[in-house]
Amino acid sequence: MIRKLSLFSLVAFIAVAVALWWWERDGIDACR
Repeated sequence: MIRKLSLFSLVAFIAVAVALWWWERDGIDACR
C-alpha cells in the first residue's frame, strides 16, 4: 500500500509538472 501511494504521488507530481509546463507554453504562445 505504501508503495502504491508513493507511485500515485510520483504520477500526480509528473502530471502537475506537465500541466504547468503546457499552460506556460500555451500562455507564451497566446502573448505573441
